Amino acid sequence: MNAFYSDVINQKFTYSPTAALSMYAEGGYYDRMMKRPVSAYTYNMKYDAYNLGAGAKYLLGNSSYLSLDLTKNNYVSYYKYLKESGNFKEGDESMTKKQNYYNANLKGVFKHSDAFKSIVGLEYVTDELKRPDASVDESVYTAAAFWQEEINILKNLQAIVGLRYSHHETAGNSFTPKASLMYSLGDFNFRASYAAGFRAPGLDELYYYTFKTKTITAGSTELKPEKSHYGSLNVEYVHNRFTASVNAYVNSIEDMISSKTTALSSMPADQQAAILEKATAVFGATEIKNLKNYKEYKNFDKALVKGFDANLNAALGYGFMLGGGYSFAYARGKDESGWANIERSIRHTGSVTANWAHSWKAYQLNVNLNGRVQSKRFHQSGDLDESAPGFGLWNLNTRHTFDQWDHFILEPGLGVNNIFNYRDDRPYGVNYASLTPGRTIYVSLLLKFKK
Repeated sequence: MNAFYSDVINQKFTYSPTAALSMYAEGGYYDRMMKRPVSAYTYNMKYDAYNLGAGAKYLLGNSSYLSLDLTKNNYVSYYKYLKESGNFKEGDESMTKKQNYYNANLKGVFKHSDAFKSIVGLEYVTDELKRPDASVDESVYTAAAFWQEEINILKNLQAIVGLRYSHHETAGNSFTPKASLMYSLGDFNFRASYAAGFRAPGLDELYYYTFKTKTITAGSTELKPEKSHYGSLNVEYVHNRFTASVNAYVNSIEDMISSKTTALSSMPADQQAAILEKATAVFGATEIKNLKNYKEYKNFDKALVKGFDANLNAALGYGFMLGGGYSFAYARGKDESGWANIERSIRHTGSVTANWAHSWKAYQLNVNLNGRVQSKRFHQSGDLDESAPGFGLWNLNTRHTFDQWDHFILEPGLGVNNIFNYRDDRPYGVNYASLTPGRTIYVSLLLKFKK
């Protein structure tokens, strides 16, 4: 595992010229530079990302309002060369991937009465992808209109119905309805839901072409959009000191987009030759000398994901809180070779969190212990099981709040991530369970300004 350093900056401004109108502008920046040894690598990997947002909200009275939100996200990855290589000199940067995401959302919420509320809106999204190494410079837009009604049929019975129309630049038009019904009985809520889904192929899934860890990964412009039908049943218990919920679901997906990895040696000779010819032209013969697998995005004939989630949270008193959850997901896809586990799916996941908070006049202490465990993540290459093993990570975080000044609050933090120093240090080329470098001790400082 390699060391790295990163910087994170976020800022948000709000302004309310009238009691009914509020506006905001926000932005953030993130960068990360790997620190790899010069003796072993030709280049470091560098990442830059920023986001910008602006919006406004106008209150119409009676809990009704109009809102407009505009968002732009940008992500760029580079190679920064540690020594001379080909046409690059030490210190040169070469962009490997650039993504832009734009979103405009106009929404109106209209509360007609205590029993009836409508939500209508428009959304426009643009995705852009540039990958010089694969000669990709593409963009795609999606325009959508949505409508939803929330109706209190009886005192304890609520219904929600909605419809979304989307037009995707390449995948065409879709109508996706949804409906849910909730009945409350004392501290219990019972809910049944249905939603149709539509997902067009992402630009990566259409145009991706890269070589990493002995594997070529290739997108396909022949991909069809996914269509799904999702149903769930949920039971929830809510008490002032204790909450519990169980949710069971099934999701049936047609033309599910996923990836399938095949050992190059098991493919027909003409397919091997075509793959090697293209890979050599793009990456060079030296770069792909260890090529073993070919991973391609494709449509499964159908897929079925079914499972359940269970969650518990309890306020134990004296500042103590305890929570936990468990998820089971059985995800299978069917193609011409039959049913198989969906790539990268995880069958069992669990989480635990314990928190204690206490105040002493102008000082507050918050201590949090949390852990997450999961079973293996499925990866299959032909008949070979290359799954990443299951693992667990535990973290201890403390936050100290000092509120004794008139104009600001200080919040230093101290903690340990990955307490038990878990590392997946198997040889290079496997599907790693986690990229954590091991136990990490951190110190942070947050400065809050008062009005």
